[in-house]
Amino acid sequence: MFVALSRQIQAFQLPTQLLHDLVTAFEQDVRYTAQAHRYADEAELLDYCRLSANPVGACSYICTKSTISLRWRTVTISVARYS
Repeated sequence: MFVALSRQIQAFQLPTQLLHDLVTAFEQDVRYTAQAHRYADEAELLDYCRLSANPVGACSYICTKSTISLRWRTVTISVARYS
């Protein structure tokens, strides 16, 4: 898998930092979920959005706000389900 990925990165001259950010966000998801971690403040949440949403979207601001909206939706559903 990594050989094929490496070929695509080279062929399309993809910035490796974006891939690194996505993998870091995935690792954070796994670690935080296992620990039932909650983001301490908006700055911590925005940093997560920078890693997870911004590399995917054409407009970082829109992707960040979309990720925050999805997180709030998830929280709302969880609160309703477990209250």
